[in-house]
Amino acid sequence: MSSPRLSVVAICGGGACGLAVALHLLRENRSTKCISHIYMYEKRQRIGSGLAYSESSGAAILNMSADTMGLYESEPTHFAGWVASNRQRFQGIRYPPRHVYGDYAAALFDAAEQDAGRQGVDLRVVPRELVRASRNGTETFLLVDDEGGTLEADRLVLALGNFPSCTQPGLADHPRYFDCPWPLRRLDVIPPTAAVCVLGTRLSGIDAALHLEANGHRGPIYLASRTGRLPGVQGLGGAAYQGRYALHLLARDLESRPGPSSAQELSRKFGLFMEDLGVQDWESFFRIKDPAHRLAQDVAAAEHGTARWRALPDAAAPMFERYWNCLSISDRAAFLQDYNSLWYAFVHAMPHDNAVRLQRLIHRGKVKVLTAESDVIEQSGRGFVVTACGERIVADFLIGATGIEQKASRIPSRLAQSLLSSQIMEEHPLGGFSVDQHTLESTSTKGIFAIGSLTAGVHFYTNGIDRNRLHASRIARHITGQIVPRRPGHVAIVLTGDPPSWVPGFKITKVMARMLERHLIPFCYHVTGHACSTRQLESSERHANEARPIFHDAEDVCAFSDEMLGGWVKTNGLLAQCFDSFGEPFHVALKHHYIDIGLLLGDRPTVQGRNSSVQVLKGYLIG
Repeated sequence: MSSPRLSVVAICGGGACGLAVALHLLRENRSTKCISHIYMYEKRQRIGSGLAYSESSGAAILNMSADTMGLYESEPTHFAGWVASNRQRFQGIRYPPRHVYGDYAAALFDAAEQDAGRQGVDLRVVPRELVRASRNGTETFLLVDDEGGTLEADRLVLALGNFPSCTQPGLADHPRYFDCPWPLRRLDVIPPTAAVCVLGTRLSGIDAALHLEANGHRGPIYLASRTGRLPGVQGLGGAAYQGRYALHLLARDLESRPGPSSAQELSRKFGLFMEDLGVQDWESFFRIKDPAHRLAQDVAAAEHGTARWRALPDAAAPMFERYWNCLSISDRAAFLQDYNSLWYAFVHAMPHDNAVRLQRLIHRGKVKVLTAESDVIEQSGRGFVVTACGERIVADFLIGATGIEQKASRIPSRLAQSLLSSQIMEEHPLGGFSVDQHTLESTSTKGIFAIGSLTAGVHFYTNGIDRNRLHASRIARHITGQIVPRRPGHVAIVLTGDPPSWVPGFKITKVMARMLERHLIPFCYHVTGHACSTRQLESSERHANEARPIFHDAEDVCAFSDEMLGGWVKTNGLLAQCFDSFGEPFHVALKHHYIDIGLLLGDRPTVQGRNSSVQVLKGYLIG
């Protein structure tokens, strides 16, 4: 019998997303041995850095904590560990400079080349641009680059990176207009006394203003947007959201319904969460205030740890793509129209260090935050006129920082337009390409995948490394024939005995930590009574299937978790409950929490006539 044909995978784009796909492909290939070649099409000299993490990013810092920026899905702190070992002067710094992340990505690619060599995989960088892809029969793709070179590939991954939104097409060729701040070093040509207007008050716009100031810019800097709203300020490492388990239960509840859920219902649920965190008046909380005043409030709240609500959006951001796909297309479109800016202001917050620097610049009058009255920019002589706050602001230079282009048909990529015109890829009505939510494979053509902002319509929030490394892992698993989980599994850890002193708490927390790394959500139950019988276990499934989904209040979290597990469950936002027996309330709880699989731990539990310290609950808990 002949051996199965090994796959040739082409990755278009060598930024962070493209590198993440290559890394996960090599990890999966160690056991599957199904890949022969990985070709990465990238014109830049360094793989992984892209525009945002290149050496041309100046002194700009990361906008996400180093502890969350690892490129391996199972190791979110991998980057922080690399910094500690390789860039010790930045060790312990929560937001290192962006170029350090570029160094990290380059080091990962060097290691990947060695790993590929050990596996017998040809990992090769092609320093050209892919411009066309077509079906070569029914199984493979014929790829054509900008120099006429061709390649036959079994799988194609689109990791094209981010393209700036095209809000000022008439200024595209103006020598004093920058359509995007990145890389920041390109702004160094701006004279230090020039008046500069940055269109956009989100993170990229702030990065541009801070870069200019760091380079000694003395002229006025205007930050202008339609809302005039600055991003919130990240906390200084405060407590995580203690009800994170409820966010998973909400996702399961929405996913279990036969039809779309309403945005109003989702908003009501989050309103209840916010009320628990001390935000009672939503209208007042989200009302646009004087940006300098709001910034001062946010900085003070971050420093004093008083913004308890901050933990909720931080915990919800990774979950939002699941909520997003439970809403109707019309509700999603309405959200993008009415609340997209609000989302990014409160969820995609700025680091405290950047907030303090910006606050000082605003206080000294060097930076002004304005509400632009129109998207239309007038030209005046060699400069520009922006109407904002009832005034006509004259700027010598204009920097576009209004976000990422979402509409696939407007992306200035010859490959993307080729795929659309040949109908190999379809445009999603809400942005990017139409791909499967879980595998990221095209819904119209098998074997081609997209990642990053190219999937914004499907996943909504694609800005974070944490989202993109997860998506890279899914792509790699699907390409190598592995199972791609449709959603995180809910695992019950059932402790028996009173007190449950027969198993050390630190061992349980270690197991639960490993579960979280693998996207399994543990639910801890302490049953103080006798062990269950086979009849009770079979009965539990009948009872649970009749149960109505509910959400538990904070009072349901039992005290034993703090005593036995050192507060670990509470700190990580998980659920721990106590029951006096394996009776109906316990069975109903399993259903309420959508338990898929789990573990029974006890001193001498008896299940199916066998004595053991570890047993498996029939129906809900399997080996």
